[in-house]
Amino acid sequence: MSTSNGWGIPLRRPLPWGVGFSVYTTMFNRGDYRTTMQKPWLHRLRAWFIRWVLQRPVFIHELQCEPWGHDAIWKMTSAEQDRSMSVDRIKHNIAWAKRIKTYPIDLWGAEWWYWRWQHHDKDVWQTVKQAVADET
Repeated sequence: MSTSNGWGIPLRRPLPWGVGFSVYTTMFNRGDYRTTMQKPWLHRLRAWFIRWVLQRPVFIHELQCEPWGHDAIWKMTSAEQDRSMSVDRIKHNIAWAKRIKTYPIDLWGAEWWYWRWQHHDKDVWQTVKQAVADET
């Protein structure tokens, strides 16, 4: 079962084997790119509460590692995509998610990483590849 990016504690049925939640940090909203004001401790508190109440594992099932822009990815330039998700933002999001201390952390955006690779920008792919290698 999954909950939302910002809030959500599943207190009703069905009772899942585990609870995943999304972590999205930078999205296009109301005409501009906005970064969440939420802090890792808020998600850590939420994860603790879910574990305490439901006695179930909690994990991050979607960590934003792809752009959420004003248009479809293939219609935006690389520079515009980078306003929402760049190599530095990927590194930031992974470090940010680790501070939540809820594992596993599933990175979201593989089709975009591959799309950038195919469009002659290997930096995104290499960044994610290195981040995954660092964890193994």
